[in-house]
Amino acid sequence: MTNRMSARVLASLLTLACSDAVGVAAQGEKKGAQIDETKLVKRPRKVECIGNTTVSLVGVSLRLQDVAIEATGGCKVVIRNSHVSGSIAIQLVGPAEVTIENSIVEGQTNWIEMSGDTTATVKSSTIRGGTEKVGNATVKDLGDNVWK
Repeated sequence: MTNRMSARVLASLLTLACSDAVGVAAQGEKKGAQIDETKLVKRPRKVECIGNTTVSLVGVSLRLQDVAIEATGGCKVVIRNSHVSGSIAIQLVGPAEVTIENSIVEGQTNWIEMSGDTTATVKSSTIRGGTEKVGNATVKDLGDNVWK
């Protein structure tokens, strides 16, 4: 085997080895929320946010029979490392916004109902239930989510 041929074979083997390593790393990455439910703090009441305020739910378990989170006006809701559920998990009206990161959000009817210029941003989360949007409502999927 010539040096030139040996170099080509070696280059091909290195390419295969590197692509296999990348494939294994990609398979090891998990999508959806990765939270420890036993460490969440339970909240017994609906979260209501009105106007230009920000509400943060971090490490929270909020499970209700009705609407769990209701935001209107310029309200911003941040949900991180939490589990939110209700008949409707999140209801947004007007220029309200919700940011969801590494959380489970589930609605028996809808996970979210949006009307007006509302925005929901979702990353590394598990979402269950339907979506209802009216007006200029948008849902931004930032990746690594599981939609059920």
